[in-house]
Amino acid sequence: MVRQGGRPQVEEIDARGVRPVIIADPGDAGLIESSRSGFCDLTTGGAETRTFGDPIFRGQEITFSFIVDGGDCVITADSPINQAGNTIMTFADIGDTVTLMGHWNVTDGWEWVITSLLNGVAPS
Repeated sequence: MVRQGGRPQVEEIDARGVRPVIIADPGDAGLIESSRSGFCDLTTGGAETRTFGDPIFRGQEITFSFIVDGGDCVITADSPINQAGNTIMTFADIGDTVTLMGHWNVTDGWEWVITSLLNGVAPS
C-alpha cells in the first residue's frame, strides 16, 4: 500500500522571493542530479535505491524529502556524508528529510556534509 504525505507545494512561492530549483527524483536505481542546488522530493513504489554524485562547488545545497512511502528509499553518495565515513542515507517514513552542503576536503576533494537531519533518516 502506498501512503501519501500531503502534496508538493504548487502555489506561487516566488512571490515571497523564493525560487526553488526542483531536482527530479529519477526513480528506482536512478542517478540523482548533483550539478546544482535544489530540492528533491522522493517517492517509492516499493523498496528502492538511488545514487548521488559529489558536489561541484562550495556551499551547494540539496534537500531530500520523502513524500510518498511505498517502501524504503536508500540513497548512496559517491563520498562520505559525515565524519563517520557514512555514504548511505535510508528514508523509511514520510517526512524524513536531510539537507547536504558541498564541502572541499583537502584530503578527499569534493564531498557532501549533512547540515540537517529531520525525523528518522538513518546514515550508515
